[in-house]
Amino acid sequence: MKFYRLLDSIPWVRDHLERKLGLVLFIGTQLTLVFYIAVKLAFDSPLEAGILLLVASFNLGAWVAAYVSMRYFLQPVEATAEALRAYLERRPVPVLPSDGHDIVGQLMRDADYIGKRTELESTQLKRAVDDDLLTGLYSRGAGKRRLLEDAARSERGKMKFHFAFFSLHGIAEIGERHGNDRIDALLQHVATLFSLNVRRSDWVARWNDHLFAVGFCDNGRIEEVVRRIHQVLEQSPFEVAPGEKRSPLVACGVCQHVPGIALQKFYESARDAMRDAEKAVTNGSAQQRVVVVIPEPVIDPELKAMLER
Repeated sequence: MKFYRLLDSIPWVRDHLERKLGLVLFIGTQLTLVFYIAVKLAFDSPLEAGILLLVASFNLGAWVAAYVSMRYFLQPVEATAEALRAYLERRPVPVLPSDGHDIVGQLMRDADYIGKRTELESTQLKRAVDDDLLTGLYSRGAGKRRLLEDAARSERGKMKFHFAFFSLHGIAEIGERHGNDRIDALLQHVATLFSLNVRRSDWVARWNDHLFAVGFCDNGRIEEVVRRIHQVLEQSPFEVAPGEKRSPLVACGVCQHVPGIALQKFYESARDAMRDAEKAVTNGSAQQRVVVVIPEPVIDPELKAMLER
């Protein structure tokens, strides 16, 4: 960055990338000529005009060839900058190639993904809907409302309620290698698996990027059901590229609602159970990646005081 700032301090090249590139390449290609002259002067040897002209001509040709080659090489970067500017100015966006795996290829994929994701999130904010536009599941806001409603029903003894977090792991590499749009496709695949494996009375919300929340209503076999869903998620691979299928590792934490428990405590218990399950993501078994907790029943403070007398 310091070298770029140094170039940026030169008024002639400040606003032009091609001039910066030309100046840097010219300096680099003339180093052999400078070195030759310095050696000759150091040994007090006379300079030969023919050799000077030959080296200068060779360096000039190398500079032209390097400059033209680098301009072609940097065309993807220029196209990426144009695509980002088009997203900002709401203009038609040029199509960027998405099959490169080096840093320039990643830059083009990420720029394209960021632009599309920004448009998607902008649309979502404008619509202010309860559905997550990527997966079609509940959004986090809608999930919070269902959590409040179902916890209130459980508090009144209307039903048994369990709240679960499913955290997906091991999918960051997919974005680095194949682009973030493949992660989005994998999340849509996971959302479909959730929809097929929960009852109509239950609900699923996309809590954040790779975290899903599930509300189980009146489920008397919660551990069996959760372990079955966990197995389905981990053993239903998705094709992220031709001939390459991947499935995430899933950490699941479940908490049963008990009457009298504070909603914040109930939420934190499910979150802590998920964090305990995440400890087994690296070296633990699939069984250890599912943690179900049942808090102690809450006793009314006045009744507790009477019992302790």
